[in-house]
Amino acid sequence: MKKYLMILLVAILATAASEDDNKKVQEDLDKLMSQNDSIEKVHSNFEDVHQQMTSQYQGLSQRLEGAAIEDSSMLENLAAHEVILQKHETWMKSHQEVISSHNELKADFETMTDAEKEAQISKMRTDHQNIMMEHKTMRSEHDKMQKDFEDISKQLSEMETNSESTS
Repeated sequence: MKKYLMILLVAILATAASEDDNKKVQEDLDKLMSQNDSIEKVHSNFEDVHQQMTSQYQGLSQRLEGAAIEDSSMLENLAAHEVILQKHETWMKSHQEVISSHNELKADFETMTDAEKEAQISKMRTDHQNIMMEHKTMRSEHDKMQKDFEDISKQLSEMETNSESTS
């Protein structure tokens, strides 16, 4: 009889431990999905800012094409920003793919083994850290680019004003 009680007790403890593990995994997933939603909102904002920066870049490029430029540093500066904009475009496409895959993960989560769930949660954490780090870099680069675009625009305006006054 003691053996049966002991086996029953071990089975109950194992079931309780398993339920606690499942609850923790579900809580981890819920936190990560909430974080994913926040990242998706920030990502959407970055897409808008990126579009604005691209439009500013294109506008300045067109203005530079028609200007008689004596200082090539403006062209070099603009070319460097084109490379940065292309990098941001690549990152944002990658971010959107990751965000979408995380959104799809929730539907498949219940059919996964415990090991697969843990692996997916770990990957989500890593993905989120990478995206947030790249967002921080993009924010910094956008700020610098905005300042540079304003400087280039000011220089172009001065050149255009000087050109008109000498005509």
